[in-house]
Amino acid sequence: TLLMLWSNFDENGYCVGIARSESGNVLGPWTQDDQRLFCRGKAGEYDGGHGMIFTDTDGQMYLTIHSPNCVTEAFAERTVFIPIKEENNTLVIV
Repeated sequence: TLLMLWSNFDENGYCVGIARSESGNVLGPWTQDDQRLFCRGKAGEYDGGHGMIFTDTDGQMYLTIHSPNCVTEAFAERTVFIPIKEENNTLVIV
């Protein structure tokens, strides 16, 4: 399955979603998953986006994002590493 991460805004702020290629080809057609991979509702008070995935030397897969999307004196934007895994043909937060 060919998946693509995307970042956009939903009703709770900046989020990361998953699209999947129905053909397995980069030209698609593409469908959007209903559930977000990362959003404020799953993370508590912070939103975030611009997701990338990597696997560490122990084999653990991570979603890395910047969060929160809004920079203020109280909240400095930072890099966040979120453990994820492949499950049932999609990605889920561990």
